[in-house]
Amino acid sequence: MIAWADGRVTLSGTVRDDAARTEVLARAAQAAGGADKVIDRLTIDGAAAPPSMTLSGEAESEAQHQAWLQAARTMFGADAAIVDRIVVRGGVSTPSASGTVTAAAPPTGTSGASAASAPAAAASPEVDVAPDALVGAGYPEMISFFFDTAKTTLPADARAQLQSVITYASAQGDARIGISGYHDRHGNAAANIELAKNRARVTRDLLVAAGVPADRIVMVKPRESVGGSDDRAARRVDVYPAR
Repeated sequence: MIAWADGRVTLSGTVRDDAARTEVLARAAQAAGGADKVIDRLTIDGAAAPPSMTLSGEAESEAQHQAWLQAARTMFGADAAIVDRIVVRGGVSTPSASGTVTAAAPPTGTSGASAASAPAAAASPEVDVAPDALVGAGYPEMISFFFDTAKTTLPADARAQLQSVITYASAQGDARIGISGYHDRHGNAAANIELAKNRARVTRDLLVAAGVPADRIVMVKPRESVGGSDDRAARRVDVYPAR
Protein backbone atom coordinates (compact mmCIF):
# COMPACT_ATOMS: atom_id res chain seq x y z
CA MET A 1 0.00 0.00 0.00
CA ILE A 2 1.36 3.43 -0.93
CA ALA A 3 -0.49 6.46 0.42
CA TRP A 4 0.56 10.05 -0.30
CA ALA A 5 -0.64 12.88 1.98
CA ASP A 6 0.73 16.24 3.11
CA GLY A 7 4.02 15.77 1.30
CA ARG A 8 4.74 12.45 3.00
CA VAL A 9 4.37 8.86 1.84
CA THR A 10 3.21 5.99 4.05
CA LEU A 11 4.24 2.45 3.09
CA SER A 12 2.31 -0.52 4.43
CA GLY A 13 2.06 -4.12 3.35
CA THR A 14 4.33 -7.14 3.29
CA VAL A 15 7.77 -7.73 1.77
CA ARG A 16 9.68 -10.99 1.61
CA ASP A 17 12.93 -9.96 3.30
CA ASP A 18 15.08 -7.10 4.63
CA ALA A 19 16.68 -6.53 1.22
CA ALA A 20 13.28 -5.93 -0.40
CA ARG A 21 12.29 -3.65 2.47
CA THR A 22 15.47 -1.61 2.13
CA GLU A 23 14.96 -1.19 -1.61
CA VAL A 24 11.32 -0.13 -1.19
CA LEU A 25 12.28 2.47 1.42
CA ALA A 26 15.12 3.81 -0.75
CA ARG A 27 12.82 4.25 -3.74
CA ALA A 28 10.17 5.88 -1.60
CA ALA A 29 12.75 8.34 -0.24
CA GLN A 30 13.75 9.23 -3.80
CA ALA A 31 10.14 9.88 -4.81
CA ALA A 32 9.20 11.77 -1.65
CA GLY A 33 12.33 13.92 -1.51
CA GLY A 34 14.01 12.44 1.55
CA ALA A 35 13.90 9.58 4.05
CA ASP A 36 12.36 11.92 6.63
CA LYS A 37 9.21 12.09 4.48
CA VAL A 38 8.68 8.30 4.49
CA ILE A 39 6.59 6.52 7.13
CA ASP A 40 7.57 2.84 7.30
CA ARG A 41 4.80 0.42 8.24
CA LEU A 42 6.10 -2.51 6.21
CA THR A 43 6.26 -6.01 7.68
CA ILE A 44 8.42 -8.95 6.61
CA ASP A 45 6.97 -12.32 5.64
CA GLY A 46 9.07 -14.87 3.77
CA ALA A 47 5.91 -16.36 2.31
CA ALA A 48 4.62 -13.06 0.92
CA ALA A 49 2.50 -13.32 -2.20
CA PRO A 50 3.94 -12.39 -5.62
CA PRO A 51 4.12 -8.60 -6.12
CA SER A 52 1.08 -6.69 -7.28
CA MET A 53 0.20 -3.02 -7.05
CA THR A 54 -3.16 -1.27 -7.18
CA LEU A 55 -3.38 2.50 -7.47
CA SER A 56 -6.59 4.02 -6.18
CA GLY A 57 -7.90 7.43 -5.26
CA GLU A 58 -9.59 10.47 -6.81
CA ALA A 59 -7.45 12.76 -8.96
CA GLU A 60 -8.27 16.41 -9.63
CA SER A 61 -7.36 16.05 -13.32
CA GLU A 62 -5.99 13.63 -15.89
CA ALA A 63 -2.61 15.34 -15.49
CA GLN A 64 -2.60 14.52 -11.78
CA HIS A 65 -3.74 10.96 -12.58
CA GLN A 66 -0.73 10.52 -14.86
CA ALA A 67 1.47 12.14 -12.22
CA TRP A 68 0.48 9.53 -9.66
CA LEU A 69 1.33 6.76 -12.09
CA GLN A 70 4.71 8.39 -12.67
CA ALA A 71 5.35 8.59 -8.92
CA ALA A 72 4.63 4.86 -8.64
CA ARG A 73 7.11 4.15 -11.44
CA THR A 74 9.74 6.19 -9.66
CA MET A 75 9.22 4.16 -6.54
CA PHE A 76 9.10 0.67 -8.04
CA GLY A 77 11.57 -0.16 -10.88
CA ALA A 78 10.76 -1.63 -14.38
CA ASP A 79 8.10 -3.55 -16.34
CA ALA A 80 5.36 -4.67 -13.91
CA ALA A 81 1.61 -4.50 -14.51
CA ILE A 82 -0.17 -2.04 -12.22
CA VAL A 83 -3.93 -2.16 -11.70
CA ASP A 84 -5.15 1.40 -12.24
CA ARG A 85 -8.31 2.21 -10.28
CA ILE A 86 -7.77 5.96 -10.03
CA VAL A 87 -10.88 8.02 -10.83
CA VAL A 88 -10.49 11.47 -12.33
CA ARG A 89 -12.86 14.00 -10.80
CA GLY A 90 -15.33 15.11 -13.46
CA GLY A 91 -14.42 12.18 -15.69
CA VAL A 92 -13.19 8.61 -15.80
CA SER A 93 -9.54 7.57 -15.62
CA THR A 94 -7.92 6.20 -18.74
CA PRO A 95 -6.19 2.90 -17.98
CA SER A 96 -5.32 0.49 -20.76
CA ALA A 97 -7.96 -1.86 -22.13
CA SER A 98 -6.89 -4.62 -19.77
CA GLY A 99 -7.32 -2.36 -16.75
CA THR A 100 -3.57 -2.26 -16.08
CA VAL A 101 -0.78 0.10 -16.98
CA THR A 102 2.84 -0.73 -17.63
CA ALA A 103 4.98 0.65 -14.85
CA ALA A 104 8.04 0.01 -12.79
CA ALA A 105 8.45 -3.40 -11.19
CA PRO A 106 8.04 -3.51 -7.41
CA PRO A 107 10.98 -4.97 -5.47
CA THR A 108 10.39 -8.66 -4.65
CA GLY A 109 7.47 -9.29 -2.36
CA THR A 110 5.75 -5.90 -2.33
CA SER A 111 1.99 -5.62 -2.60
CA GLY A 112 -0.71 -2.97 -2.87
CA ALA A 113 -0.63 0.79 -3.63
CA SER A 114 -2.54 4.06 -3.58
CA ALA A 115 -1.00 7.41 -4.49
CA ALA A 116 -1.81 11.12 -4.25
CA SER A 117 0.58 13.73 -5.67
CA ALA A 118 3.50 14.27 -8.06
CA PRO A 119 4.21 16.16 -11.28
CA ALA A 120 2.71 15.12 -14.59
CA ALA A 121 4.51 12.73 -16.87
CA ALA A 122 5.09 12.87 -20.64
CA ALA A 123 7.21 11.12 -23.22
CA SER A 124 10.96 11.74 -23.26
CA PRO A 125 12.69 11.89 -26.65
CA GLU A 126 15.33 9.22 -27.28
CA VAL A 127 18.38 9.94 -29.45
CA ASP A 128 21.35 7.96 -30.76
CA VAL A 129 23.91 10.75 -30.33
CA ALA A 130 24.27 12.56 -27.04
CA PRO A 131 23.60 16.31 -27.23
CA ASP A 132 26.46 18.58 -26.21
CA ALA A 133 26.59 19.41 -22.52
CA LEU A 134 26.28 23.09 -21.59
CA VAL A 135 29.10 24.18 -19.31
CA GLY A 136 30.11 27.37 -17.60
CA ALA A 137 28.51 30.01 -15.41
CA GLY A 138 24.77 29.59 -15.08
CA TYR A 139 24.77 25.86 -15.79
CA PRO A 140 24.80 23.04 -13.22
CA GLU A 141 27.66 20.58 -13.31
CA MET A 142 27.19 17.08 -14.68
CA ILE A 143 25.95 14.57 -12.10
CA SER A 144 27.00 10.92 -12.39
CA PHE A 145 25.44 7.97 -10.59
CA PHE A 146 27.39 4.72 -10.34
CA PHE A 147 25.60 1.39 -10.05
CA ASP A 148 26.48 -2.00 -8.63
CA THR A 149 26.57 -4.94 -11.01
CA ALA A 150 23.07 -5.87 -12.25
CA LYS A 151 21.44 -3.20 -10.04
CA THR A 152 19.28 -0.18 -10.90
CA THR A 153 19.01 1.32 -7.41
CA LEU A 154 19.93 5.00 -7.08
CA PRO A 155 21.64 6.25 -3.90
CA ALA A 156 19.35 7.44 -1.11
CA ASP A 157 20.51 11.04 -1.65
CA ALA A 158 19.97 10.97 -5.43
CA ARG A 159 17.35 13.71 -5.36
CA ALA A 160 19.61 15.96 -3.29
CA GLN A 161 22.45 15.39 -5.76
CA LEU A 162 20.15 16.36 -8.62
CA GLN A 163 18.83 19.51 -6.93
CA SER A 164 21.04 21.86 -8.98
CA VAL A 165 19.73 20.28 -12.20
CA ILE A 166 16.13 20.45 -10.94
CA THR A 167 16.52 24.11 -9.99
CA TYR A 168 18.05 24.94 -13.37
CA ALA A 169 15.28 23.16 -15.30
CA SER A 170 12.60 24.91 -13.23
CA ALA A 171 14.12 28.36 -13.78
CA GLN A 172 14.71 27.94 -17.54
CA GLY A 173 11.51 27.19 -19.41
CA ASP A 174 13.37 25.91 -22.48
CA ALA A 175 16.10 24.00 -20.64
CA ARG A 176 16.85 20.48 -21.80
CA ILE A 177 18.39 17.80 -19.59
CA GLY A 178 20.44 14.97 -21.09
CA ILE A 179 20.59 11.51 -19.54
CA SER A 180 23.25 9.14 -20.87
CA GLY A 181 23.40 5.56 -19.63
CA TYR A 182 26.47 3.34 -19.95
CA HIS A 183 27.19 -0.31 -19.34
CA ASP A 184 30.30 -2.42 -18.99
CA ARG A 185 31.55 -4.99 -21.51
CA HIS A 186 30.91 -8.10 -19.44
CA GLY A 187 28.03 -10.54 -19.92
CA ASN A 188 25.21 -10.52 -22.45
CA ALA A 189 25.23 -7.39 -24.61
CA ALA A 190 21.44 -7.20 -25.01
CA ALA A 191 20.90 -7.62 -21.27
CA ASN A 192 23.50 -4.92 -20.58
CA ILE A 193 21.71 -2.49 -22.89
CA GLU A 194 18.37 -3.13 -21.20
CA LEU A 195 19.96 -2.72 -17.77
CA ALA A 196 21.49 0.62 -18.82
CA LYS A 197 18.08 1.74 -20.13
CA ASN A 198 16.41 0.87 -16.84
CA ARG A 199 19.04 2.81 -14.88
CA ALA A 200 18.46 5.83 -17.11
CA ARG A 201 14.67 5.48 -16.75
CA VAL A 202 14.86 5.38 -12.96
CA THR A 203 16.96 8.56 -13.07
CA ARG A 204 14.53 10.24 -15.47
CA ASP A 205 11.55 9.24 -13.32
CA LEU A 206 13.17 10.87 -10.30
CA LEU A 207 13.58 14.12 -12.24
CA VAL A 208 9.97 13.98 -13.42
CA ALA A 209 8.75 13.31 -9.89
CA ALA A 210 10.68 16.46 -8.85
CA GLY A 211 8.83 18.54 -11.44
CA VAL A 212 11.04 18.43 -14.55
CA PRO A 213 8.83 17.95 -17.66
CA ALA A 214 9.63 14.58 -19.24
CA ASP A 215 9.49 16.02 -22.75
CA ARG A 216 12.49 18.22 -21.90
CA ILE A 217 14.58 15.24 -20.80
CA VAL A 218 16.64 13.75 -23.65
CA MET A 219 17.33 10.03 -23.26
CA VAL A 220 20.52 8.92 -25.01
CA LYS A 221 20.59 5.30 -26.16
CA PRO A 222 22.93 3.19 -23.97
CA ARG A 223 26.60 2.95 -24.86
CA GLU A 224 29.40 0.66 -23.75
CA SER A 225 32.10 2.26 -21.64
CA VAL A 226 35.37 0.93 -20.28
CA GLY A 227 35.77 1.80 -16.62
CA GLY A 228 38.55 1.24 -14.10
CA SER A 229 39.79 -2.02 -12.69
CA ASP A 230 36.27 -3.11 -11.64
CA ASP A 231 34.37 -1.37 -14.46
CA ARG A 232 32.34 0.60 -11.90
CA ALA A 233 32.79 3.80 -13.90
CA ALA A 234 31.28 2.05 -16.92
CA ARG A 235 28.09 1.23 -15.01
CA ARG A 236 26.87 4.78 -14.70
CA VAL A 237 24.28 7.35 -15.74
CA ASP A 238 25.27 10.96 -16.49
CA VAL A 239 22.79 13.84 -16.06
CA TYR A 240 23.64 17.24 -17.52
CA PRO A 241 22.24 20.44 -19.04
CA ALA A 242 22.00 19.75 -22.77
CA ARG A 243 22.21 22.03 -25.79
